[in-house]
Amino acid sequence: ILENGSRPRDHAMSEHRVLPEKARDLKNILVRIAEEAQQSPTFPSGLGKKCRPFSWYVENVHPELKIYQVEENDEGSDSNKLNMSNGKTLPSKPLDDQRMAIISRASPVNIAYVDASGGHTEHPHMGATDENGNFGYVHDETALVKTPPAFVFKDDMDHTELCKTGDPNWKMLTEKVYVDLTNHEAAEKRAEHGLAKKKRAKIFCLVYTIEKFHDRVPAIRETWGKKCDGFMVASTKTDKALGTVNIPHEGPEEYNNIWQKVRSMWSYVYDNYYEKYDYFHIGGDDLYLIVENLRLYLESEEIQLASNGGHYLPDGTEESQTPLFLGRRFAEGGDRDRMFISGGSGYTMNKAALKTLVVDGFPNCFPHLKT
Repeated sequence: ILENGSRPRDHAMSEHRVLPEKARDLKNILVRIAEEAQQSPTFPSGLGKKCRPFSWYVENVHPELKIYQVEENDEGSDSNKLNMSNGKTLPSKPLDDQRMAIISRASPVNIAYVDASGGHTEHPHMGATDENGNFGYVHDETALVKTPPAFVFKDDMDHTELCKTGDPNWKMLTEKVYVDLTNHEAAEKRAEHGLAKKKRAKIFCLVYTIEKFHDRVPAIRETWGKKCDGFMVASTKTDKALGTVNIPHEGPEEYNNIWQKVRSMWSYVYDNYYEKYDYFHIGGDDLYLIVENLRLYLESEEIQLASNGGHYLPDGTEESQTPLFLGRRFAEGGDRDRMFISGGSGYTMNKAALKTLVVDGFPNCFPHLKT
């Protein structure tokens, strides 16, 4: 029910007939999805004794169905109310005070693309070079997704060494790391069958390295890299087979000049891929990103709400966003007034944050600093 007391109407028939019919149609679709799922080799056994009611599915897997849960014999039921205010969708749970305080410090940013390249004549917008050293190279960031390599062990000894149990790596993977495949697969099914309100979040993944460490790249490509919608390795040498791209920057290639490397990498991403993706993640060549979990988190109400100012959920027609800079926070020297997000372990930005960084930040914040 809308705030003014009126009800949204369907032009063909009254809502009291439309909503129950939509609910029945959706339940039929879910039955079909369930039948398809049972054919999967990974489908859990013994579910006949563990089946959950339809209400559990609505609550935990597809909360959008809540607006269609109508008791046919109780047309005045509270379940027939839409969670809306002034035509805008309210969250099932508001942001807490701490998160709202963070969001309130940022101003909305129009997310329309603005050309900040200046003709690609100066750093950090000079772009990348091809394998022959010629500027103007644009990497195909979808190449890895289109032709993903298989994961293979070098030999039996490699298999034994990597898969042995009881060592710290095994304990971390089995006791600390959790990949939410259940909700990931459910979200994939919803998108596949047109049940989701919005398409799944598109993530561009950027890894930074140097030619010396190109031997680390295959493991990334064979595991988590191919799960990103777009993928690129920024390096000091372009190698199309590895997906590495030489992006020159101001000053020498050294750890103490990482700021200039970051400026050129993000400028290249903004100039060439900004309009294709929803989120942009960067990290070093020695990390493992659980893309399934990251995508679910970025699609969560918390992040969607934060990106839309903190009060209402976005409907996909917004022209502006609140910049979001997501990652592991550190206090420089223990000083909480000088907080920063770790670059090596990775951080994620939405479109508004990337645009703010490249268009407004880079030209004005220490453009020639070596650090």
